[in-house]
Amino acid sequence: MANPMDTDAGSELFSNYEAELKLVQADLNQVLDQIAELAGEQRKAAISRAGRSVEEAKELVGLACHNARLHD
Repeated sequence: MANPMDTDAGSELFSNYEAELKLVQADLNQVLDQIAELAGEQRKAAISRAGRSVEEAKELVGLACHNARLHD
């Protein structure tokens, strides 16, 4: 049987990942909305920022999945 403390810690950790992912998603949505209005170097910079946000989101999802397997 799982230790209740492990379950609580796992739930809190998952909640933290979820909150971080929501922040990254909000930032990405903001950048994506701006890209259409930008040109030249500003557009390139925004696209790079969007790419970094996607990579950060992938990392957070990977960490959440990894920790979920540890708590199974």
